[in-house]
Order: sequence, then structure tokens, then C-alpha cells
Amino acid sequence: MRILKFGIPVLALAALFVLPVLPAHSDISASVVNRLRGKIILSAAPLPDSAGTPSQTIKAYRKLHLKTVTGVAGDEDMSWTLYVTAFLKKKPRVTALSLDFYKKNGAYVANKRFSGTDANAKIFASKILISENDGLNKGQTYTVKLNAEVRGREVTLARTKATFK
Repeated sequence: MRILKFGIPVLALAALFVLPVLPAHSDISASVVNRLRGKIILSAAPLPDSAGTPSQTIKAYRKLHLKTVTGVAGDEDMSWTLYVTAFLKKKPRVTALSLDFYKKNGAYVANKRFSGTDANAKIFASKILISENDGLNKGQTYTVKLNAEVRGREVTLARTKATFK
């Protein structure tokens, strides 16, 4: 068996590119989670755990949801920073998830990968930074899906649509 000398530095470098997963919203009521099941909320700030009654909380989340995500022009490209909160259709049963972006015609464009997530979670939350270098284009509308590979099959846990400006 051949041992690669660069294995540890490569693993350490790869660990730098794993995106942070925010703490799960454990105080969100089961009623809210059930009513938003399968939906992704894109927002400029983390969602609050509650905004009063379950109906008020859902209304507040829908107000915070960005249908149009405004980016920041950099020296070479546009970039978008946003918070992603997904109310999962079912428990992922795996610890690696992927936030995938698709064009209107269904063509895959870009993704952000997450590892070390809770395999039994009902809610997933993270802050992401995505740019034109990742494959998105300013002015385009994308379907955003949170996917997991379970037993060799891609399973969509939640989805939304958004325009990136």
C-alpha cells in the first residue's frame, strides 16, 4: 500500500472549504415546522425562533423570505451572501447535504456543500456566500434545492425559487 505524503495538508485544506452550519432552531414550534415542510427560506439575516403564534411566525418568515437576492459587485464578479433555512420534508438520514442551483430549464448550475449536519434534523440553517465564479449569473432566476444522497439516490429535502440581482 502506498502512502501519500500530501494527504494531511490536503484534508486540512478541504476542511477550510466546508461551510458552517448554524445551530438548529430548536425553539420553532412543531406546527410551524410542519406547515413549512419542504420549503426553503432565503433571508438577509437569521430567522427568529418565534414571532408570536405559529400563524404569526409563518407570516413573519414569509415576509423575510427573499424572492430577489441582491448581490454586491466585486472587482471581478457579483457575489451574494444570504441565510438559508430549510424546513425538511423528512429527516436526511445522512450528514452531507448539498444546496443546488438549477436554471428554469432544469440545468444544474452550482452548489454549496455541507458536511457534519444532523442526520435527524427537521430544520437546516446556514449562511452562504455564492458568486458568479461558482456559476450563478446576475439577473437569473434559479430553483434552489437542498439535496441529500441517500443510498445512492438524490433526495430533495426542500426547495424554493429566487432571482439573483
